[in-house]
Amino acid sequence: MTVFKSVILGCCLSVFLAGCASNVQTNARGEVLPPLPEWEVDGLSTRTISPNRIYKLTPKQEREFLTYFKDPAKQHIDDHQRLANFLTEYMESFSYSGTTKTASEAMASKTGDCVSLAILTSALARLAGVRYLHRKVIRAPIYTRSNDIIITAQHIRTVLFKSKENLSDNAIEPWTKYIYIDYYRADTDIPAEPITWAHFDSLFYSNLSATYLTENKLIEAYAYSRKALELAPDNPENINQHAVILKRLGYAQKALALYEYGFNYFPDSINLLSNYKVLLERQGNEAMLAKVDAKLLNIKDSNPYQWLQLGYDAYDREEYSRALQLFKRAEDKARYLDDVYLALAKASYSLGKRNDAKLYLEKALAAPVKANSEQLLAGKLASL
Repeated sequence: MTVFKSVILGCCLSVFLAGCASNVQTNARGEVLPPLPEWEVDGLSTRTISPNRIYKLTPKQEREFLTYFKDPAKQHIDDHQRLANFLTEYMESFSYSGTTKTASEAMASKTGDCVSLAILTSALARLAGVRYLHRKVIRAPIYTRSNDIIITAQHIRTVLFKSKENLSDNAIEPWTKYIYIDYYRADTDIPAEPITWAHFDSLFYSNLSATYLTENKLIEAYAYSRKALELAPDNPENINQHAVILKRLGYAQKALALYEYGFNYFPDSINLLSNYKVLLERQGNEAMLAKVDAKLLNIKDSNPYQWLQLGYDAYDREEYSRALQLFKRAEDKARYLDDVYLALAKASYSLGKRNDAKLYLEKALAAPVKANSEQLLAGKLASL
């Protein structure tokens, strides 16, 4: 049986500039985090792109933008709108590609993933003095499989604010005018929390690390993952990704120590716990495996796609009852989404529950938000 490991990236390859941040790291429960267990490997290359280079534009690119932004004929337009207009007009041909790029690279090539677009927007906003932040968006993730690695792409968008006043790290004034900068918006989008500057910076490195990982360039993957973890050690996805890489480099004990740390301090990270479970299965540690398995089923994650992913992982292992249980967790979070009922129908059918499968397909057809065509759903219903 093939076991797939999940690594999460920011879009669209899961995903931050530093304000006055405290050196004390805490988790979601407000607990002060102890230092990470030994996670570095002596002698391995740590060469990466410097953080300053991520947002650095060429002098020509800066002049091009500032000529537009400071045009006297445009000064009646609010500053955040002027920046958005530049991106709309100049970058009209900006096209999506599954590659994370620096601001200069993205502006020159007019291509990149959503993190690249967010980086470019950040660079321009800094030049213009426009206030901004980045926000996660929960939407159907993009999955890419490479050998036994699953890359899960999540989405990031940038918010530009009218006011030039200072903004604390994650605060949004509800009365402030703002504009979203994004490739596109979907009906199924679920707004999530803003992300910190440190986490956004780390996302650039974790994305490149994941790309190197899929290419089996483990030394480069290690260097970029190390940098991501250095910038945001309180991000469980960085811990998870670094542990995956350490395991592949042959440092299973270091990987295990990171997973144990994650289990104790980030018990709601589905990806981390799922990969920890894989390692425990290989080691035959039944006692700890039972604890991790129980924790996975009791996680309070509001993202329905996380539960769908776990459910399909179980389904692929022919664990249909467990898959059904996990799909029902997704239903609790998103009764409006047809994908949830399609998954429930699939698991029910595999368990021989044809009537249940039919009822779930009828619910999928009636769901207000559809990721699938009604023709597809009707066809599946008619086949039962």
